[in-house]
Amino acid sequence: MLIDVFNEEEILNRLLDVFESNEKFAPTHWGNCETVQVEYNRQEIIEKVILEQRVFEVHLYRDKTVH
Repeated sequence: MLIDVFNEEEILNRLLDVFESNEKFAPTHWGNCETVQVEYNRQEIIEKVILEQRVFEVHLYRDKTVH
């Protein structure tokens, strides 16, 4: 799933909150493009997007099926 990232921490946090709030949608991996997947780490995403301003889009992935 692709999220176009805004350079505002509050907006990014709200978007991540939505996915994390329901176990069925909680991401297990993330990346800055379709070919990169690393273990999901909310703090790392915020650091790369907001503090370092090196990531401009975030792809969230889930390796578990939804029942």
